[in-house]
Amino acid sequence: MPNFANRNSLFASILVDELARNGIWRVVISPGSRSTPLTLAFAAHPQMQIYSLLDERGAAFFALGQALASQKPVVLVCTSGTAAANYYPAIVEAYQSGIPLLVLTADRPQDLRESGASQTILQNGMFARHTRWAVEVPLPAAQPSAHSLRYLRSLVCRAVSASQSPLAGPVHLNLPFEKPLEPVEVVGDLPSQPADEWRRAVAGRAERQPFARIWVGQSQLDPASLQVLAQTLAGAESGVILCGPRCAGGGFDLRLHALAQTLGFAVFAEPLSGVRNASALGAYDWILKNQPAPAVILHFGAMPVSGALLQWLAKSHTSHRITIHSQPDWQDADHLTRDMLFADPLQVCSALLTALQAHQPLASAVRYTQHLQAREVSAWQVVHSLQAQHWQEGSIVAQLVAALPTESQWFVASSLAIRHVGQFIAPSPHVLPVYCNRGAAGIDGTIASAIGTASVQTDRLTVLLIGDLAFYHDQNSLLALQRTHSRLLIILFNNNGGGIFRQLPIHNYEPPFTELWLTPHGMTFAATAQQYGLAYHNPANRAEFASALAQALAHPASTLIEICTDSQAQAAFTREIHHKIKESMTDGA
Repeated sequence: MPNFANRNSLFASILVDELARNGIWRVVISPGSRSTPLTLAFAAHPQMQIYSLLDERGAAFFALGQALASQKPVVLVCTSGTAAANYYPAIVEAYQSGIPLLVLTADRPQDLRESGASQTILQNGMFARHTRWAVEVPLPAAQPSAHSLRYLRSLVCRAVSASQSPLAGPVHLNLPFEKPLEPVEVVGDLPSQPADEWRRAVAGRAERQPFARIWVGQSQLDPASLQVLAQTLAGAESGVILCGPRCAGGGFDLRLHALAQTLGFAVFAEPLSGVRNASALGAYDWILKNQPAPAVILHFGAMPVSGALLQWLAKSHTSHRITIHSQPDWQDADHLTRDMLFADPLQVCSALLTALQAHQPLASAVRYTQHLQAREVSAWQVVHSLQAQHWQEGSIVAQLVAALPTESQWFVASSLAIRHVGQFIAPSPHVLPVYCNRGAAGIDGTIASAIGTASVQTDRLTVLLIGDLAFYHDQNSLLALQRTHSRLLIILFNNNGGGIFRQLPIHNYEPPFTELWLTPHGMTFAATAQQYGLAYHNPANRAEFASALAQALAHPASTLIEICTDSQAQAAFTREIHHKIKESMTDGA
């Protein structure tokens, strides 16, 4: 019910009511004074599920993890000043990844800005080009008109829609409030005898419907374009279907692999694609060097994480590259795409299967795919053999996935960890759900995002695979485990610094490399686990890790398993795999 104490209370309660009518009920709130009307309105609404997180930076990444897992907008609420600025890293990630967020920043009224007033910065438009829409909402007025209340309800509906389509991402509403911020009665703030029009605006649309229903349809290819695409694919002497992060859901994987079989094409599927099943090839990091490009590359999803895939794509100048993406954002950093199709990938695959139902794969396409498949089998044999012989980070990842329940899900840090998952875990019949902040590909906020994901998918065990620098960056977010009653199994690779930089040419430049890139810190995190109430293990070998895993899986609360590794040894392990695979490949393989 609307709160009629004063103009701020009425305004905030109508805004929250309209969010609920639009199916938005997850809200992450950080404490503050200027946001009091919003906080109280959310707290009073029976449909709202509130998460109270103290640190705005972690709160924003937590909300991002929730939206990533649920694919629905999550609301963020904070007070004015630098509290809002702490949202920025997560907003950048949400913008780059196409993740819907509704960012509500409380603000001082306009007359207090640039006047020396405390906790006041320029918030209007502060997130610049990293939002899908940004609005400076008018200050709640005394004796608000029915028109202004209808505007508020319509604004909420438009914000929810803009966060999801045509291109999903964050929407920012900057909301100034004058005092009093608490729900104290203010004589004259609201009409004493409101007209029926005003009452209708306050009550909203009948039957709890959104005030303005906004419908956005999926784009489809016209018949002529579909025919051209089908002819191009059917006539290709060889082809690869590349599936990067964030491919479509809803049965897309089944149609994708059926299309690949119809064409005789190979499928390269990254862990973040959601389609990396037993029909896909996953050893691309090991087998693509010196591999000739196919006639056609059909690309779904975002740009790949794998460096080997990116290098191979950059050299594929002769390939006819086709990218199909549901949302109108460019996905080709090499600028080699000949056809960019903004259409529903599921619909395109279904239409292509119908158009190509009489097609028989070309013999040359089948030979190219069989060549890749033979290399795939040989590569995984080498990888598995060396994983059994050495206990390095790549071996630990494989040991971990073999021990986990099949219904587990992973959140993986955006550095070496996500590359380990791609390099050392082969595709299998059971697609491993993997989440990662790969839009801007930063390491900040990883723990908070993982906890956000865990808070949505409560029926699954959420495993966080993370390195020491990403853990150090965000360890304060561990408090959210207690405040949201979430559970994580954290696997921490502590290689004492930025081990990923050993993969770059700069590692040859000492002395500055160690001090300014590798940045060894000498820390371990047992005390951190104790501070935040996590069970802790520090295994030193394969058997101890297996024991720690068994204890963690049986433990009802969160666990940190910290494994101290050597980034030089891991780099040598990777080089050995490359060398052995090269030896195993014959000219005819």
